[in-house]
Amino acid sequence: MNYSTITSLSLVALLGLCILNADASIPKLLGSFKLEHPGFTTVFRNQTGNITTYDLLVSSFNAIPFSTDGAYVVRNIGRYLSNIAAIRPELITSQVTWPNEVAQVPDAVFGTSTISIAGGFLVPFKTNGAIKLADITSQASIKGPFDVTAGSSKEWFYHKVQWVDMDKDGDLDILTCRARKPIFGSSEGQLLWLENPTNHSMQDPWKQHVLGEGPDIFFHHSVLNSSGNPTEFIFTSGYFSKALSVYYLTSGNTWTDPSMVKSRVIDSTIGGVFGVDVVDINQDGVQDLLVTTNNEQGNGGTVLVYTVPSDARLGVYKRYNITRYYTPRKSGMGKGAPGAASMLPTSRNKFHDILLSGDDDGRAYILTSSNTQTWAYNSTVFADVGSGTVGQLSYADIDGDGSIEIFVPAYDVGQISVYSYKN
Repeated sequence: MNYSTITSLSLVALLGLCILNADASIPKLLGSFKLEHPGFTTVFRNQTGNITTYDLLVSSFNAIPFSTDGAYVVRNIGRYLSNIAAIRPELITSQVTWPNEVAQVPDAVFGTSTISIAGGFLVPFKTNGAIKLADITSQASIKGPFDVTAGSSKEWFYHKVQWVDMDKDGDLDILTCRARKPIFGSSEGQLLWLENPTNHSMQDPWKQHVLGEGPDIFFHHSVLNSSGNPTEFIFTSGYFSKALSVYYLTSGNTWTDPSMVKSRVIDSTIGGVFGVDVVDINQDGVQDLLVTTNNEQGNGGTVLVYTVPSDARLGVYKRYNITRYYTPRKSGMGKGAPGAASMLPTSRNKFHDILLSGDDDGRAYILTSSNTQTWAYNSTVFADVGSGTVGQLSYADIDGDGSIEIFVPAYDVGQISVYSYKN
């Protein structure tokens, strides 16, 4: 999670990429383009009638004090797939502090092409993060970014937002986690939501509703069929608090009364919890939690799956160790591995493939099922950037050919590589 600086791929890494891509069963390298310090990537889907295009959103940040960070977009990236080296990302804004995930805001929220930028981190002079919104409909006239978390009493950093109607008033609100880690003193984390105002303005701060203390990095809101009824749950990761937890309501369906919000620790034995997603890994109709732990050198990180019980509030979550022993290549404060994992669409196996960022181990992986009885997976490297950092991966079938394109940001190298994968 700590981002050091190097300037080029090693010869060994380049040879490794060539050898790996000779195997048709792993992603094929299409090309790379330059961007200084890319961190997080996400895909923005544009739908106009029957026409679908995709933009690539990228964050860029620098640990040097007072340095400039930025959020970028590559509009209609599909037109570059035959000449990826020609891509020149468009700067959306530099009025951000350590931008983490830059993501699409659902069209229903503002009726425009809008993005969210969740920012801040635990490095000096970058700790005062925010959630900002920007209208990027017009390339010539970008509006924002506007800080909807302005006025917070402490310096917090944010990694992600999810849009959910938390008060059931018909519009979508911001659900998020935030953290702070002062040089002296204990870390803090909060799960909260920001209330979309009646005038739907992004130019003023949104009212904050804190739901619980402890969650700090990632989370996922999902509606599950629990005990026979559709029920909302929020699954949270605690990197500093070292706990995987679930939040739920004891009564009603609005998250406006904190006294009605309860939580339960699912697992506190796995170290620093990083990524958490709600998916159906084995296609049995029952949802699972796809979880990663991001641990320091010598305390290998893991990829885990938990089956969600029929009663997600009180039932037993069975844990499966998918892969383990990921470790950063260099030691140092804040370094860890792996990063977040994503489930990939599949057409051939009962168990879905998994896409994994190695974070500070400098690799990107495809995890494929090897034993459906034991939930064992094979871990295959398809990109290796040496001793640097691989940021947040993203994917989509950009050109509609049935293969997905995977975007791999190499932070220290200063480039984003694009791969094609058919599974």
